[in-house]
Amino acid sequence: INSYMRGTIYEVAERYTTVTKLLFLAFFYAAMYPMGFFVCSLALCITYFADKFATFRIWRPAPMLGNEVSEFQRDWVFPVVLLALILVTGYLYAMFPYDFLCESEDPVPEEYYGENYTVIKKESDDGGSQVQVTVDENSTAYRYCDQNIFVNFYFPPRSQAQDGDNWMTGQQEFVVNFVGWFGFTCFFTIVVLKFGVSSYKAYKSWIYGGGYEPVGDDQGIPFSKVESITAYVPQVRSVAFVYPLLACDVIHVDGSLIGFTDPEHENDHSVHSLIHEFRTEELKAKAKDVNKPILGVVKHYPPNAEESMHF
Repeated sequence: INSYMRGTIYEVAERYTTVTKLLFLAFFYAAMYPMGFFVCSLALCITYFADKFATFRIWRPAPMLGNEVSEFQRDWVFPVVLLALILVTGYLYAMFPYDFLCESEDPVPEEYYGENYTVIKKESDDGGSQVQVTVDENSTAYRYCDQNIFVNFYFPPRSQAQDGDNWMTGQQEFVVNFVGWFGFTCFFTIVVLKFGVSSYKAYKSWIYGGGYEPVGDDQGIPFSKVESITAYVPQVRSVAFVYPLLACDVIHVDGSLIGFTDPEHENDHSVHSLIHEFRTEELKAKAKDVNKPILGVVKHYPPNAEESMHF
């Protein structure tokens, strides 16, 4: 019955994916649907409280991954999402009003003079009103012009994308130029500086060796003095077993470092070791082979022990 009380397995990366998805949708369609910011805020609020309740009441403890996922999200994913907000907003502003029509310098052909046309003006979802339009010599002629600069890969979005056409107003050109060049600056900063510096550091580390930098300060507290601390012991979890299976030989490991206790076997962790699955002495020897071990090799060197002198 204990197997039904362990909670549901969940992935931390999946929760970050949900948050990123909501932000990306709100940012991508911000120019077309500003109300999406409020919808996204509500969705994030519901996600926060739902995940908080599930973390304490439903889900089982997640693996101790550290802060790598959150740092990657903050350093790489969020800047890309913000960049998408700026650039896509510039493109959407530049393509307004999306009718692919520009005023023509040529007059309306005379054969259309005096013609009456009935146009349905859409006012709401319930329907629109009919408007009578009469063509005369003072009417404005329109021609087709391609306003889809996003498909044409025009980067960055700016008023020069009209290329002889004129579908933008004066204020629209100012906003498009400002957002476009600001987006280009952000793109240059993220791609060249951030990605470039990271690539240079990775290349330098590969050429000249590792570049380890310690995090934090030495508190003067030895590892063995922390009673609640645990070590990394290779484990395999299965729904068929209450306790995880240890993918190593735990003879040389203190039981308090493994991370769980089994009162039924008097905290004897060796019964959970997969090394007992090797039935023959030959397989056991292969499993313990130092050069090519089948299972993980974990040893504990406690302080004030003779073997610690040879560590």
